[in-house]
Amino acid sequence: MAAIQKPLMIFDGDCNFCRYFIGLWERATGTLVDYAPSQEVGDDFPEIDNERFDGSIQLVVPEGEVYEGAEAVFRALAYARNWRWPLWVYQKA
Repeated sequence: MAAIQKPLMIFDGDCNFCRYFIGLWERATGTLVDYAPSQEVGDDFPEIDNERFDGSIQLVVPEGEVYEGAEAVFRALAYARNWRWPLWVYQKA
């Protein structure tokens, strides 16, 4: 796995739906989370196979854990102080 300094949200750069929401999440998290299309950084993360990239968004954190789908989104948003509550709700549901 590539060494990263900040959480990295990896998404399908060919997906218009993904790119739209990435724009919203980038505004919410600012510089606290990095974002990159799987087409550009996927090879740096061989432990995540292409099917996972094609099927869902991935969040890689500096400690090495990988989160997927809704949990990835809520964990990324939780880095922004005002957006911690969705992760709490997700974990309690």
